[in-house]
Parts: sequence; structure tokens; C-alpha cells
Amino acid sequence: MPIPDFDYKAFATNLAQQASAVVPPEISKPDKDYIVSLVLNFCNMSGEALYNDTEYKYSADNAYIITQLIGEWTFHKAIDLIHGKIPRQHRDKILQQIAFTVFEISKQCIKRNMPQPEIIRVVEAQVKRTCTKALMDLQKRGALTAEQASNAAKMSNLDDMSQQQAGANASDTKLLKLVSFAMVLRSMPQDKVQTIINKFEKDDADILREYLKMDDLEHKLDQGVISKYLDEIKSNMPARNKVSMPKVIGKMKKLIKPNNKKFVTKLFEGERDALKRFVFPEDGEQEIVTPRIADVVCRYLEEKLSC
Repeated sequence: MPIPDFDYKAFATNLAQQASAVVPPEISKPDKDYIVSLVLNFCNMSGEALYNDTEYKYSADNAYIITQLIGEWTFHKAIDLIHGKIPRQHRDKILQQIAFTVFEISKQCIKRNMPQPEIIRVVEAQVKRTCTKALMDLQKRGALTAEQASNAAKMSNLDDMSQQQAGANASDTKLLKLVSFAMVLRSMPQDKVQTIINKFEKDDADILREYLKMDDLEHKLDQGVISKYLDEIKSNMPARNKVSMPKVIGKMKKLIKPNNKKFVTKLFEGERDALKRFVFPEDGEQEIVTPRIADVVCRYLEEKLSC
């Protein structure tokens, strides 16, 4: 019974076009054409069989899943066999066995109402088993050497593409973090910005400088994504230490001694009276200042008295 909304011919053509766009560059033109042709033919055949199946009523979604699995595994294993230097006359039979396995296993999974991730996992395991068995059978017949069969069985274009994608995703994430950090730098004094940028590797520093010069940067980015990375930057920044007034005052008393009191007095000659009264309390009463100012004064004294 025909499956409504299942245009297997258009879908097969689309999968073949996608395959053509991602064939590894080291694959020769004849082998590339071979791969694309196989994907198109196998997807057309399986799609037609599903469309005309009279025993089980597949939904369009089910049929698309099965057809796509056949296209994807035909693509990946064809590349694996080419990388494994398996002769053309042996590739055809192996790939036919793999396509048949994917077709039958995925249909069984669909009939059992298995979730898609589980279907993908089961099909992958069966594909590996089928491919390895076919290679070992060719070895037993003397058509392949043990080294040829073993090397081809170890190939995995699927894993290679996954690693490349992971690398690309990591690169995109890093760029977004740099762009987000550039937005933070835009709100800082120029001298501090340059000091911070100089601590980055050259490539990253160049990216930061480029985005710092970009007009209206904030409105050219996805605010949701940038907010996420800005929050991450904020959470990774060291927390500002709380200033303990008793500790600061105790430290100042140790710093100011009879033999340097004249020098310290001179340091604060031009300062406000309130600051002088903080450093040198009158009648035992110390001027009240904020913890931050107290800490700055204490650090200033440390620096000057250590010279």
C-alpha cells in the first residue's frame, strides 16, 4: 500500500547530493561517482520496496528513517572499503550485504516501536558485524590477505567525521568565547585592555583586537548565546576578596613605626584631612573610611615602605 507523503525518489536524490558534498577530498573522482551512484541506487530501491510493501503499513517518518540509514551506511562503508584498498569487484557484494542488513534490521526495529536512538545503535552494531564477516569470508577464500581484511575492518569514516565535527564545534565555541570576552574588554580602560590582550596567544589576541574594532558588535550577535558565555566568563573570574578592616588596621600599625613616621607623614601631606586622620588617628579616634579605601591605603604604604 503506498505511503502518503513519502517521496522516496526525491529523498534518494537529496541523500545522494548530500553524499557528494562530503566525500573526503582524497577520494578519486571515479570512486566519488561510484559512492554517490550507490547511495542513489540503494536508497531508490529500498524506498520503492517500502512504498509498495503490502505486509506492513509504514508511516512516512518510518520510511524516511530506514531509507536514510541505508544511504548513510552505504556512504560510510563504501569510503571505508576504498580507504582499506578493497578491490572494486569485492566492494559491490559487501555493500549489497550491508544495505540488505540495514534494510531488514531497521524494519524489525520499527515494527517493535523501538526509539530512534536505539534503532541507530542496533543497526550500527549489525553493520559492523556484517562488514567484518564479509571481509573474513573473502580472506578465507583467498581473495584478500589477512592484512587487507584486518585494515579494512578497522576503518571508520563515521568516527572520522564525528571527530572532525567535534573539532569544528570546539573551534566555534572558542570563537564565541573570544567574542564575548571582547565585549567585556570594551567596557574597560584602554591601557588595561592592551595589557590583558598581550597575555593571549597571537591568533587569539588578533581575534580580540578585530572584534574590539567592530562597530555595533552587541547587535550583530545572538544575545542568548553571548549571554551564556558572558555568564561563564563571570563565573570563572576570581572572586574579589572581602577586605577585613581589623586586619588592614592591624597591618597598618605594624607598617608605621617610630623610625618611619616622619616619612609616612610626608607621603600624606597633600591628602584629604579625613585620610590623614585614618592613617594617624587623633586622640585615639580613627577616621572611618570604606574597607576598599582602607585596603588601598594599606597597599600604598606597603609599596612605599618596601622601596
